[in-house]
Amino acid sequence: KGENQVSGDSIIISFNENQINELEVFGGAEGTYNPDSSENNITSPILYEAEKIHYMLKIKETNLFGKSSITHDKTNLKAGHININWNNSILNAYPNSINWSDESSAPVIKESNKDPMTGEQMTYNLNSKKGRIKKGSTKADDGYYKGNKIQNETSNTIFIENSTYTTCDLDIAHFHFESHNMKIIQ
Repeated sequence: KGENQVSGDSIIISFNENQINELEVFGGAEGTYNPDSSENNITSPILYEAEKIHYMLKIKETNLFGKSSITHDKTNLKAGHININWNNSILNAYPNSINWSDESSAPVIKESNKDPMTGEQMTYNLNSKKGRIKKGSTKADDGYYKGNKIQNETSNTIFIENSTYTTCDLDIAHFHFESHNMKIIQ
């Protein structure tokens, strides 16, 4: 629950039994969701933008297609396609969508005072501020980390599955350490 404001070049509204069923916003689509803090665990506004925004009101989901971006509480997520499930406050980010653009834009999440993390697919919970990255990479302190799965446990602790660590900044590092499971405490 809350107030959602959106704008764009074109808006298409679909009705079913005199109720708004779906809403599509095209061209410079951007919006702001101001949650009702008495009815919601999300307390700060969510800013979002994309080439196309598709709201599915009955199932309480929103899809952002093409150059998608969401900013919430000092965290920014960018990707080719972002799906938001408002029932459980879960974001899923993908490089692109078959329905929209050929341009691939790998998901990148940037939290304040931290280096960005990138990967093939991301899941992020707006309530707990915890996330999971599939085939991800990040920089922390003076090192570079890669792994099949990166998951933040707290704001200072990251777990990486099937991981590598190096201080070499080349795409193919001259040297690295490998581990099945790695825990990074910053």
